[in-house]
Amino acid sequence: MKTFIFITIFGCCGIAHATWHDFYMVTTGSDTNSGSTTDNQALYYSSSGTFASNGSGATNKYRFTAASGTPFSGASTGMYASVFLTTMTAIATTFIASITAVDASGTWVEVDTNTIKYGVVMSSNPTSIYSCKIGGAWASRLIIVGIFGSRVVPQSTRVNIQAGTYSNTSNTVTFGSSGGNGNLLWWRGYKKSPGDQDSNNVAVAGTDIPSFTFTTGEFSATGSNQIFSNMSVTSAFAGSSNGAVDAHNANLTFYRFRVVNSSNVANGQALVQNSAARNMLIQSSYIQASTAATNALQCNGTVECYVIGSVINGGILNIALNGLGSTLYNCKLYGSSSHAMTVGANGGIIVLNNDIYAPLGDGIRIAAAAADGNLILNNYFENVNQSNTVAIDLAVSSNAIHISGNAYFGCTANISTNILEGFAPYDNGTLTQAAFISPTNQNFSKLPVAQGIGFPSLFENLPNEPPSYIDVGANQHKGILGGGFSIAN
Repeated sequence: MKTFIFITIFGCCGIAHATWHDFYMVTTGSDTNSGSTTDNQALYYSSSGTFASNGSGATNKYRFTAASGTPFSGASTGMYASVFLTTMTAIATTFIASITAVDASGTWVEVDTNTIKYGVVMSSNPTSIYSCKIGGAWASRLIIVGIFGSRVVPQSTRVNIQAGTYSNTSNTVTFGSSGGNGNLLWWRGYKKSPGDQDSNNVAVAGTDIPSFTFTTGEFSATGSNQIFSNMSVTSAFAGSSNGAVDAHNANLTFYRFRVVNSSNVANGQALVQNSAARNMLIQSSYIQASTAATNALQCNGTVECYVIGSVINGGILNIALNGLGSTLYNCKLYGSSSHAMTVGANGGIIVLNNDIYAPLGDGIRIAAAAADGNLILNNYFENVNQSNTVAIDLAVSSNAIHISGNAYFGCTANISTNILEGFAPYDNGTLTQAAFISPTNQNFSKLPVAQGIGFPSLFENLPNEPPSYIDVGANQHKGILGGGFSIAN
């Protein structure tokens, strides 16, 4: 059982967090293990024993005593033990807790049933109807549903899921457990050692990162304060408008997360943010739906959604970004059968440094005037060229849309005449040539024509400072010293 200090959260410098407590899932593990090591088998195991109060009168001290032998010789406090009915070994472990005491001879272990525990505490029983395992990795979704359920984790918990294929057919896998009281719950994919895929943008699903496959099932995040990273989800889910991935509670983060919904119907959305999912962050992720799906990514109209550094492919709309104060930053939108993006009437939305390529409708379609206004800055639009389409369109006249630093090529029109703010500071207009190097091959890096033309260039009243050289769109060309980040373990 290892613990680490979380130094940075997905590239944000200096944000500290509490100590993480690590558990593990591998395809060759067992759901009756305690999940606290990467081993396929438990380190210590008793197939028969009793589980009862330790006799001291303390209501939170329970002891598993082996029916025979000394199976726990070598175990120590701080390890995790799973206790389950012997007749239930084929399904998920019912109860896991931290060991607080071990018999010197190895005949029993004692756990605290009130604090550091997962699952439902087994009933006290003086007869030998229980089994106990210490160590070993979990194996399947049964743990997600069984041990974690809809409970709040007792400490900041990280479940490291090894690469492999986790098949779920038509089942819904519900991540219903929540962080809380200052704790988070992090589901983190890895290949050989936890953290080894945190910076791998070309990881192979099933080989480098875990692949959750469904026929028509759904990946549902109903618990709050959860992080999902380095995972792939594929499904043909079309059972409702919730999407193949249903984000259904507050403070959810998806990082290097891939979801593809192959269903060729309107309900075949890839990821949908429910109205309860306040403050959702999608970063460095890939989201894809068929062009028949209403949206590839649906951000709810009443809550905040922050989409950063991600690729959104397909859908009638690539994304519907509607919540007050939501942000789309450094993203790539392509493959839509209508508008690349719609913006709702709630306002306060920021669309910054994005690439928008060849939608069959408008680039950005603002459905209604927003009293709080929207900011559209430093985006690059290429081949928004269907009849009567506009790169930045507005359905009704308004002076609350603020536009600056955008660039265009091959567009039928750049800015809607309904946008009454005629002063578009530092707008680049139509470029002299297409800027994408090879967009049909999904290479959206920029030619020099789009480099260094973003806003701002000159900062006011700083005569001794040279201009900044921000590129328009999502890609920034590499300077003399290339940057980067890592995620600390």
